[in-house]
Amino acid sequence: IKAIGISEDINAQKQLEIRYEEEEKYHLALMEDMVACHKYNLTRNCIYKNTNRLIGEMEELPITYQEGFKEAAARFVDAEEKQEFLASFNYEYLLKEFHAGNHSHTIEYRRADDAGKIIWVLAKVNLMRHSKNDEIYAFIYIKDIDRKKKQELSLKERAEKDDLTGMYNRRTMESMLESMTKNPLKKSNCSAFVLIDISNLK
Repeated sequence: IKAIGISEDINAQKQLEIRYEEEEKYHLALMEDMVACHKYNLTRNCIYKNTNRLIGEMEELPITYQEGFKEAAARFVDAEEKQEFLASFNYEYLLKEFHAGNHSHTIEYRRADDAGKIIWVLAKVNLMRHSKNDEIYAFIYIKDIDRKKKQELSLKERAEKDDLTGMYNRRTMESMLESMTKNPLKKSNCSAFVLIDISNLK
């Protein structure tokens, strides 16, 4: 009688499986509090739509990842943020980030809410490989940070500008000039520095 035993280290595979399942549960739990939650299969270049929030059923949509994000940018994203939005969620860029070991990515931008009002949001992307089919997925969560962001911008403006004139204070101007002189200007940009001495300004 002979017995042959074979052992296999499945620790890494099990960890992938647990991590993916945890992300699925996290995705479902967050859906009630988010502006939007999305799931994408980057390997197959497809989008999933949640059809039942209670049990987390997902339906594949007949649209590619690139098409979906271009449509989202056109419908929801503020004009000034569209270029950065598309670059940050670019299909090839996310795959490159994943293979480079960068599995989490965030961006703040302005978008329209359901009522058409422009608000600040924070988008967080979690990238991971499915434990069973080895495909790469992106879970994207979009959170309303409008009140917090506006408070931050208000404090920043008060710190940078003079209360009386509304112009940048000396410290801010020196920082801006230093940045301009250190960084090469783009050919499409034109800048000028004007120094005006206004006597008896009160």
